[in-house]
Amino acid sequence: MSLSISSFFRSKAQATLVNSVIRRFTFNGSDVSARVTEFAELNHDVSDFITGEYVLEVENVSGTFNSLYVDKTQFYKAGVFEYGFATEAGSEDMVQLFGGVLTKASMKGPSARLQFRDKLTLLTEKYIGDDKTHVSYTSSNYNPADLAWYLITSYGGLSTVKSTSNPDVDYPTWETWYNGFSGDSVVVQGYFKGETVAEALEKIARLTDSSIYDEGDNKVDFARWTAVSTSYLTVTDSHIIGDIELSITGNELVNTVDVLINYNVSSDTWGGTVTRINTGSVNSYGTHKETYDDTAVWFVNSAAAINQAERIVFRRKEPNLVARAVTPLCFIEANIGDVIYMTSRVHSFDQKIMTLTRYSVDVNKNRMVLDIDEGFGRSPGKMTGLILDDPYWGLLDASYNALF
Repeated sequence: MSLSISSFFRSKAQATLVNSVIRRFTFNGSDVSARVTEFAELNHDVSDFITGEYVLEVENVSGTFNSLYVDKTQFYKAGVFEYGFATEAGSEDMVQLFGGVLTKASMKGPSARLQFRDKLTLLTEKYIGDDKTHVSYTSSNYNPADLAWYLITSYGGLSTVKSTSNPDVDYPTWETWYNGFSGDSVVVQGYFKGETVAEALEKIARLTDSSIYDEGDNKVDFARWTAVSTSYLTVTDSHIIGDIELSITGNELVNTVDVLINYNVSSDTWGGTVTRINTGSVNSYGTHKETYDDTAVWFVNSAAAINQAERIVFRRKEPNLVARAVTPLCFIEANIGDVIYMTSRVHSFDQKIMTLTRYSVDVNKNRMVLDIDEGFGRSPGKMTGLILDDPYWGLLDASYNALF
């Protein structure tokens, strides 16, 4: 879920001269900000399921962190990074940009490096069965969100609380994710033979055209590509530092999709294949095919497979126009998959509808880098209306593009 920032925070973040900045890192309940020599950049990328570790560079002249040798119980204790501003009234306006646990520390001379890992990274250490003991979810049909929930709680050890008080899962995003599948009657089954929980989640995300990520609050978030959105950010020339970089890539182009359905674990056979082809795209660019045939997670019926195949051949039918923009921290509440209205006089863009696929935050320079594309790549991109000449998203009915 996107960060919530105040108007005061936004005005400070987009100021030409940023002052009264507070960068606070708390480890195991103690503020160690005064010891930090460099804060690492924070990166969020739709193509990277696991964002990696957060590294904190600290001075250790005083020997403050030598205690890690003596008291090893400090490992796997919480580290939280907050950024914000002091107000004129003497209070603070802060947002959390990272949360994780300490997993590694290294010392060299008067310096130390502390490495922290978030929830998703920790799920790479949790396994679902093994070579001899397989875990089957084939006796029933499952909403993909339910299957993911069972895996992160039963095998990942995350909280089972189904409410906003869940400390490990951003429950509102999970609930929205669940409702989307329920509305489209999407059901899956699964069979695991020693995959990590992270690997299993990545398979679910790919199969269902979803993103599973951590936006910095040390909670797992969920999102599925959806055609229509009212949530957006506006980026104009007044926000840009330097020049916008533009490129066009066809690396993610897909216009022919095969989705295999109803896998039989015992016989190692499939019950059928759903194929969808975007003929216009094939005529323009040739055939670019993708196949969904994972035997760990699969669709049970053709309805779900059709839903997935038609999404992909629509959304990835043409090369992506990609933009990279450097801005102040005025978009720090950005979320992967957000709609971006891009205006640029140089490139003749007037509120061009694009999608945020990656962003980085550099709190040392008080800047962000936004990677934005037209929404037809691997991101959970969105439109703001229907496309009249499209055979799928140009239809006006409850199944395709309901207006009411």
